[in-house]
Amino acid sequence: MAGSQWELPPELCCRPMAFVALTGLDVIYNAVHRAIWDAFCANRRADRVPISFKVLPGDHEYPKCRTKQRTSYEWYIPKGILKTGWMNKHLNLVPALVVLFYELDWDDPQWKEKQSECATRVEIVLLFVRHQFKMAFLSELKQDTQNALRYYRAAYSLVHELRAHETNMLEIKTMAGFINYKICRLCFQHNTPLDAIAQFRKHIDLCKKKIGSAELAFEHSAWMSKFQSFGELFDEAIKLGLTAIQTQNPGFYYQQAACYSQDRKQMAQQLAGTTYPSPDPLDTQSGGLDFYGQRPWRQGHQIDPTDPEKEKMGILALQIKERDVPHSQELIIALLSNAVAQFKKYKCPRMKSHLVQMGEEYYHAKDYTKALLLDYVMCDYRTERWWPLLTAILTTALRCAYLMASVKDYIIYCMELLGRSTLKEEQKSRIEKNLFKVLMNKVPEAEAECDPSSVSAARSLWSDRMALSGSNELTVEMQDYIPFQCKARFQSPSFHVDQPIQLQVFLRADCPHPVSFTKLSVSLSNQEYNQWCVVEPSGPETRTLSPWKPESYSFSFVARTEDVGRKVEITGVEVMLGSDGGRCVFLSWRGAGGDAASTQEALQASRSSRRWGRGAEARQEPDWDGVTLQHSTIISRVPKISVQLSHQPPALSNEMYRIGLTVQSQEDAVARDVRLTAGLKPQEAGLGQNTHVTLDGSAVCDDSAPALLTEVPLGDLKPGEQLQTCVFVRCVSTGPRVFLFHVAYSIDTAVEGRRIVCRCHKQDETVAVETVVPFDVSVKFVSTKVLQTGEGASECFCLRVPPGASSNSTMATGQYILSWRTVPLPHVVLESVPLYIYALPSFGRVRESLPVRYHIENRTAQLQEVEIAVDPSDAFMFSGLKQVRLRVLPGTEQALLYNFYPLMAGYQTLPQLSLSLPHCPTASGTALRRFLPQRIFVK
Repeated sequence: MAGSQWELPPELCCRPMAFVALTGLDVIYNAVHRAIWDAFCANRRADRVPISFKVLPGDHEYPKCRTKQRTSYEWYIPKGILKTGWMNKHLNLVPALVVLFYELDWDDPQWKEKQSECATRVEIVLLFVRHQFKMAFLSELKQDTQNALRYYRAAYSLVHELRAHETNMLEIKTMAGFINYKICRLCFQHNTPLDAIAQFRKHIDLCKKKIGSAELAFEHSAWMSKFQSFGELFDEAIKLGLTAIQTQNPGFYYQQAACYSQDRKQMAQQLAGTTYPSPDPLDTQSGGLDFYGQRPWRQGHQIDPTDPEKEKMGILALQIKERDVPHSQELIIALLSNAVAQFKKYKCPRMKSHLVQMGEEYYHAKDYTKALLLDYVMCDYRTERWWPLLTAILTTALRCAYLMASVKDYIIYCMELLGRSTLKEEQKSRIEKNLFKVLMNKVPEAEAECDPSSVSAARSLWSDRMALSGSNELTVEMQDYIPFQCKARFQSPSFHVDQPIQLQVFLRADCPHPVSFTKLSVSLSNQEYNQWCVVEPSGPETRTLSPWKPESYSFSFVARTEDVGRKVEITGVEVMLGSDGGRCVFLSWRGAGGDAASTQEALQASRSSRRWGRGAEARQEPDWDGVTLQHSTIISRVPKISVQLSHQPPALSNEMYRIGLTVQSQEDAVARDVRLTAGLKPQEAGLGQNTHVTLDGSAVCDDSAPALLTEVPLGDLKPGEQLQTCVFVRCVSTGPRVFLFHVAYSIDTAVEGRRIVCRCHKQDETVAVETVVPFDVSVKFVSTKVLQTGEGASECFCLRVPPGASSNSTMATGQYILSWRTVPLPHVVLESVPLYIYALPSFGRVRESLPVRYHIENRTAQLQEVEIAVDPSDAFMFSGLKQVRLRVLPGTEQALLYNFYPLMAGYQTLPQLSLSLPHCPTASGTALRRFLPQRIFVK
């Protein structure tokens, strides 16, 4: 069966709409007729019934109804299930309604004749439906989708009740596919996606075992690849608002369709090549098939005995046509592309592996540039250490690189296949020889299993590539490739500026044979150091990396004094393969190196060693995982001077407190430009306004003196010489203070034969000083004497005349001050209160119970009778005795308990408690109410 006949017919995929014919209109030359046509067709709203309008000429011939109608199916043998033109007839040929426009002249004398002519132009076409499919299709035309779905389900059941054999298997599967498509489409339209998915799975389960003839098994794979149709329906429903999820999206159906298409391609490749039969058994008189799913050489004779010769020729013709179908370009790649796009849309990263299948299909289609899509999945397999899968992908990629004559890709894939791939040793040896040929600017041998027709063109391309000048150098980023591993480290996290910086580089080749390189260089963050980190033989000799054995290379260089306090980082490592006379390949690692799968390296390396058959011999190898130090800090030279401080605490406020400083040199050379920094520690900045430091102790320093003296020059110090100086501190306020003393100097020194000037800094010396008040002043106040009326008071004082006073002059003896004040207090009215009220809670809460207890205590010597009443409040509900009369014995008390229920927040008036004492006329109600709380705050 031709490949195009496997496609769903367009009249099945489109949305069925009722066909209405308009006749009698001249829409081209008559503006009125054109306006009538636009009124029907133009700008139809989405909520209107979908109708297909067409303008037909007045003499158009409509399909005629059968003159002889069938009244019974008895003794009727159908020639097929569904004719190929039936759906097109009811969509485009047989109108559901014919609208005839006729220009009438009411004064026309021939009115009767024209009326008769109009009647003869309209025919009612009676449609007789024999199959549930036709009833469902016509229901769709009427937009009755619920009935259409019911009829389609019935038709689907009837199709599978047919007895299937090889002659009608194709027709049954074709019609089942058509009806299944309609059912799924309507389920998505009714927003029941689960029903659509269930129907499709049921459809596949029922039909996947109906393979048919073994010689045409590829047809079954082609039929199964119609997963694509359901994927398209699913995708269309998503565009209309359906929500898909990561585990259920159209990508899975596209991917399954691609798998069946690959099976179809494999079956087609196994077909024997013969000549096409003549005459063509696939030709028909009408140029098409009368019924869907039937063979062209036996249309309408599905149940009749087959002609073996015609059957053989027909099958042969189908096989030859199938062999010529471009499966990869037109089918598989498109399906995989759709699948990958869906997986990316719904964030299915693991499904990215289907790019491998796309790359292989591009390879079979001889589109080698696109076949290198394999690079996108290699990194995953490389990181997760799927060596067999990675080997298979690299082998295909190597063939593509060879056929494209891509030198860089070819070198990369060769080197990686020489690493931990699962190829045999002889295959690796062949690949290694080809790699060396490319490095020597020679044409490599063709890869195995390449298309012979493409190999000759590839050799020509390789010859052109090798003849080009100026393109013999290329760089390969090795961070993502396994065969060569590199790690670099500093031997210490920090180095003094007068010490050489030591750096180690470890290289390891995971190859079966030794690998030679001609240059090793390390790049650092300060490029001036790069010249000291290069390994390059002076002659033609090279350095060799043994298989699976790390090689160590050490570098040493002197840091610049300007870099003290800065970090030096490893920014890259580069290894050069080849030579200047041939082709140079620079293997480059970012940072301090490492491979693309460095996690759990030790465990995986041991497993790989066993896999390659190499025993774990006792070897002195560095801890590969422990090589992680990729930066180091340059610190200043260790100073060789001593600093001693002397002082006598505590310090008195406003005193010029002296701190002695002694500096002695222990250097072997002259310490030049010695400078002192002394004063209040910066962390004590809050005391800076009350602390002043100076080197001059002859006068009291004022407030302009700073709290910290910086970079005070002290001169030079010879070896063993001692220097003494004093620092004076004035503290205005009391309290503890911390003072620091820092000494820095310069000295000439030699590092690996190089003279450098080092600036040395002695570690800060600190001293804590407590500032106190010089003396205490005590003051004693004696109470004044109280004098009664008429009394007198006298005091005696002793006065001393200062020496040198003149005897003739007068002198003031001072002042005697007397102070007193009398304040009269107001009179108060005394009332006898026989009751005492305890305090209430400080606050209450809205809509929470507030218990209040009143304690009534009799503080008189008589029995008291108390009448109590509680007045209501708008802000509270309460429970308790609203009105009560009780007696209280002398010296005793009675308690009344109420539950108040606050209704509002804020300061609220409490329910008032009214008290009256009939036997105590001196106690008024007003006086008693003053002792009761009036308001309370409610939260």
